Amino acid sequence: EVSPNFNRAESLKTAIQNEDYYLASTLLAGHISSENACSALDVLPRTRPSPDRTELIRNLINKGATGPPLGKWLIVAAEQNDNDLITLLVQNNAPLDTDNAKFLKEQCQNGSSAS
Repeated sequence: EVSPNFNRAESLKTAIQNEDYYLASTLLAGHISSENACSALDVLPRTRPSPDRTELIRNLINKGATGPPLGKWLIVAAEQNDNDLITLLVQNNAPLDTDNAKFLKEQCQNGSSAS
């Protein structure tokens, strides 16, 4: 049995980079450090929204991913109008630094004026 933390979570990051959500979920069933959960978020491709991607991010949050990686994904979710991911990230305290807050405010204003 190989630990998901082995070599800074290389196997998990490879699965995520290849969008192999099944393998990533299997690896996340084991113990993983919060540091490796955060770094795994950094390699997740910014593809189209999907329930698999949202579930993977939820699993990484449950394993301890916090901080700036969540803020980066909040921006991606807003750009892609991925409301499920936005909700997940806001509920899990994705940080809103000045740039993130400004962008999200603009997105909300553009969305409300487009209606």
